[in-house]
Amino acid sequence: TCTSSINNFSETQISIYPNPTSGKVNIDLPKGEYFHFTLTDILGKVVLQEENIAEKFIFDTKEISKGTYLIRLESVKGKYSRKLLIE
Repeated sequence: TCTSSINNFSETQISIYPNPTSGKVNIDLPKGEYFHFTLTDILGKVVLQEENIAEKFIFDTKEISKGTYLIRLESVKGKYSRKLLIE
């Protein structure tokens, strides 16, 4: 798995799987909290963005080029980031 993070949340609170992936990505989030989701490429270009995601979020990577990306999740309680490898 790829791990790289600047986190106010622990790995037990937020789960991103499978990583690496070639299809759908699941993100499990803490209950009762809403997040802003951003997926960027290594150059910082925004590939996908969603507002107010909660508890369980699934997105498909089929239309996204292979490579390394950064998932950023932000809530009122803090930030979480993690590398994602799309194969």
